[in-house]
Amino acid sequence: MTTFALVGAGPGLGPAAARRFGAAGHRVALISRSARHQDTLAAEPAREDIHAAQLIIPGAIRPDAEHSSPDALAECLYAIHVDRDVFRHYAEPMPT
Repeated sequence: MTTFALVGAGPGLGPAAARRFGAAGHRVALISRSARHQDTLAAEPAREDIHAAQLIIPGAIRPDAEHSSPDALAECLYAIHVDRDVFRHYAEPMPT
């Protein structure tokens, strides 16, 4: 199965593309510049059994990091794919 990724998704094309590609059985990634836009973009496709999620990775991806190594992030992405519980996920707590 392929994944359709739309970089710079807005309120018009983003949900429309998610509906079309999701209806054809594709995974959909909608990417925008702000969390506010992401929340809005994720809400509409979710109402229609289309899954969109966001993984926030604070800092750098490092092979020796507990939460942000490539292997740890791959596990996190797979869990997001399987669980499909919430939209926004954090690889580790945000720095304060």
